[in-house]
Amino acid sequence: MRDEYRGRLSHDGTVTAEVNGRLRWWTFAGGRANGVLSAALGHVAPELVDTASFSSLQLSLRSVASAAAVASAMRTARSRFGDDLAGIQPEVTAQALEKLKFSELLPPALARCSAQGGW
Repeated sequence: MRDEYRGRLSHDGTVTAEVNGRLRWWTFAGGRANGVLSAALGHVAPELVDTASFSSLQLSLRSVASAAAVASAMRTARSRFGDDLAGIQPEVTAQALEKLKFSELLPPALARCSAQGGW
């Protein structure tokens, strides 16, 4: 993976880079963490987030986003939701619910609770 993502890694911070015409913030933080980051940015600077799209490696940003704008938005998010962003929950989308194991067997309310980690 290090060779494949060499241009998207930094020892000093995270990287934003355009891939296939879309701006990505390469965090390599994991899906849940990137969901929290996307939700936090969406609350404080929705103009930076590209339709709340994220994966375990990155999250999509709009082309107007700059490293400085993302850093500023994250400072605002931390002041509003806590340094660890524990005060924010990622949105549970229909797509996320469909990806749950055995989702067809779960009532929607229980699936939503499971997806938010609220057992």
